[in-house]
Amino acid sequence: MSEKWYVISNITLWIVVIFQTILILYMGRLVGQFLNRFRIRENKQIEEKSLEIGQKVPVFQKNSMEGKTLVVPSDAYEYTLLLFVSNTCSSCKELFKKMPDVINKYDINYIFVSSEILDSNMMQSISNAHFIVSADIVEDFFVNTSPYILLIDKLGEIKHIADLSNFGELIMKLDIILEQELVNV
Repeated sequence: MSEKWYVISNITLWIVVIFQTILILYMGRLVGQFLNRFRIRENKQIEEKSLEIGQKVPVFQKNSMEGKTLVVPSDAYEYTLLLFVSNTCSSCKELFKKMPDVINKYDINYIFVSSEILDSNMMQSISNAHFIVSADIVEDFFVNTSPYILLIDKLGEIKHIADLSNFGELIMKLDIILEQELVNV
């Protein structure tokens, strides 16, 4: 009888050891992913990673909600405006109301990106723009606020970044950015 318990306890012990090893490896992977979101600057400060003006954006190819394949950066337009938005963002809802005026004013590529399916009423209020649902793109661009706006040229270089929560400032800045960039073309 004691030999049977010895075998059972050994098997149980090995199962526990294997489970703990898997758990430790999984936790190590999670910690690694968490730490990869940060960088150390020259002055030894730790900050969350983000894209910067002049930097190249991650290239992506994704189907829009309309079924069109979108490639960013795009050779078809001089500039692309990536707008990262959310359903729960009150500034984003205001942005959707005012964007038709901006879209009609400037002939550039407008792409709205969200990690969730946007409200159909908001999407229908905007024509001549594309909508993409992708949590991967939001993560690849290090977006953690909404609205977050990137103006990129056809080479994929970031020209301007806006992450304002005040809608009036957001539209004003967007107007200034696009006027300035399109004058320089």
